[in-house]
Amino acid sequence: GLPLDAHCARHAPDLRTRVDLLRRIAEAVEHAHGMGIVHRDLKPGNVLVDRAGQPRVADFGLAKEVREGSETLTRSGAVIGTPQYMSPEQADGESRHIDPRSDVFSLGVMLYEILAGHRPFEGETVLAILMQVMTQDPPLPRAINPKVHADLETICLKALEKDRSRRYDSAGPLAADLGRFLGGEPIEARPVGAATRWLLKARRHPA
Repeated sequence: GLPLDAHCARHAPDLRTRVDLLRRIAEAVEHAHGMGIVHRDLKPGNVLVDRAGQPRVADFGLAKEVREGSETLTRSGAVIGTPQYMSPEQADGESRHIDPRSDVFSLGVMLYEILAGHRPFEGETVLAILMQVMTQDPPLPRAINPKVHADLETICLKALEKDRSRRYDSAGPLAADLGRFLGGEPIEARPVGAATRWLLKARRHPA
């Protein structure tokens, strides 16, 4: 098959089809999470789409076992993953804080890219990108593309929360909310109000 980004470039699927692709990717990642495995490098280049249009998560070279009693070779302070798609805890080198919610953040980046047409975090250097991942909120998808449905934006922003306790617990609930949206059902995620978003930003930037 083709990598997800190459598949989309060749076939130009519509927004709904891309969202459904991401839903199925999240379901596959949830299977890994259920086995106690965190991928740590989810990105379009690590998803292959076969001729039938079925996405397959690939390249578990940076995967981490997170089941109780497992050991990891990753040192604290080591930055593991692809900067534009990694979670804040990965960008900060906090390997002990990496769990399924780290993959949820990466899936949120991929969803943002689908909705806004570009990645939420870009920069001229790796350090600049890492600082954005850790400290900056990207523009709202609907501010870039007004056609984005409010529920899709809500799902995306929940996956992209800097505070991992505010994200989906694993890829499964994210996939379920995407399924609810595609099925015309109410999603479980709730939008964060402006006041709450300002409060969270103030906590990250006390000055």
